[in-house]
Amino acid sequence: MEDQGLWGPVNIPNETCMVWKLAHLWFWIKKRQDEWFVLLQRHQSLQSAPPGFRHPLLISAQKDQTPFEDLDTLPLHGESTEPPPVEGWSRFVTLQQEELSILPALPDRPLVVRPFMRISLLPGRWAQFFITVPVWVSLAARKVKKQTVFEEFPSQVLSSTWFGDTTGGELCYALHTPLLREEPEGIIPPHQVVCPLIIRNQSNITLDFQRLCIHVENLEIFHTPRGLFTNQVQVVFKGDDQATQIEIAKRPNKDGVSIELLRPPREPMSRSVLRKTFDSIKEMTGL
Repeated sequence: MEDQGLWGPVNIPNETCMVWKLAHLWFWIKKRQDEWFVLLQRHQSLQSAPPGFRHPLLISAQKDQTPFEDLDTLPLHGESTEPPPVEGWSRFVTLQQEELSILPALPDRPLVVRPFMRISLLPGRWAQFFITVPVWVSLAARKVKKQTVFEEFPSQVLSSTWFGDTTGGELCYALHTPLLREEPEGIIPPHQVVCPLIIRNQSNITLDFQRLCIHVENLEIFHTPRGLFTNQVQVVFKGDDQATQIEIAKRPNKDGVSIELLRPPREPMSRSVLRKTFDSIKEMTGL
């Protein structure tokens, strides 16, 4: 398996602090005996980057001839540094012999995906889509083969939303994103995981939807040479009066490509279930 970059075991010597940058998220981790100290900061531009980091990043970018406008998206994987003298550190007591693993995770609630435009799927048709989901970061104390997650945080903070009616709905995260028809090209950014989705309309009416709910907490994360992918999800629509059939494949549809399972699902479920998945314009407006 190729180098996984950010994800995997990390060697942090005692009394050493290291920093990572993932999209607009900076996080520092310091090891002291049997404790881990963690600091998070979020920044929307390079101009507001933490003190002491703008200059080194600019020097590195000039050497690599990286355009200035791309600096804010540069990942930073485990650089040794002095701990910032600011408030906001979290402190975790584990065991002195334990090491650290940094692992990707999917959000801890379902995602309500709102495409940039309304989508209609005619009767008897099917389509494949690809959704890019911001990952969460899990910090796990590990010893031999056992590891315990002691901290988690999202690489991108998503707003909360409600999906369903007042009695049978559920609290979710909102994700406003395009539904891509083609798999993203090139290397997937480390702060994203791609979810392959197949929608089948097996009804005799047009499937017309503005939002769809994906239970990402039931999916696994796989590492591929191009980045992170989830299992392939298939949604079968059979009519307005029926819940959709959700089928989760054992892995992404990646024949001939090396794949490694990085994270099991937060909440395992059977490979096929019935659930409400779509919100139509009529349901959302009551018209």
